[in-house]
Amino acid sequence: AAAFDGALGSGKASSVRLPTSTVEARSVYLVFGTFADSSKADIAVRRYADFTTHVWRDSRGGRRLYRVVTGPYAAGEAHAALSAAARSGAPHVWLLQF
Repeated sequence: AAAFDGALGSGKASSVRLPTSTVEARSVYLVFGTFADSSKADIAVRRYADFTTHVWRDSRGGRRLYRVVTGPYAAGEAHAALSAAARSGAPHVWLLQF
């Protein structure tokens, strides 16, 4: 959980640039949303089930948070999945790289 803790303050943008030629390992995730309420995260998991989403639990400032993600992807795959998510009605999906 701590590995992505620092990204919780990241802006949600689909314009994240990743060095597709240098990232070969599967270390990129699509983030569909971050929620304080687990039931809302569960709704998002069902809504985006075609992307095989799951929930990562974390805490920030003593608050429990639930991040709906899919992956991991290689960088090139992640960009294709990001485009597919936007076309499927998820325009605020963003990339998170480890």
